[in-house]
Amino acid sequence: MIIEPEDFKKLEKLWLRRAKINSIILGTSAILSILFFTYGVSQKIESERERNMRYEIEVSSKKEIAILKEQLAQCLSEKNK
Repeated sequence: MIIEPEDFKKLEKLWLRRAKINSIILGTSAILSILFFTYGVSQKIESERERNMRYEIEVSSKKEIAILKEQLAQCLSEKNK
């Protein structure tokens, strides 16, 4: 099969057009994947921050409960005297 120079130019333009379309699709996919990755990382950081805050609140609440129990015990022991 012999390819004429004119036909070769048409094929070359077609290949270039397909290559451009493929590069646009792959580039867009890469950008979207980077955006989703960044969003996922930011969500993970936020959830860890919230988890740490909940833990701190839980610890401080347990301390307050222990103090209140001690005060209640003292009040009850003074009342029984």
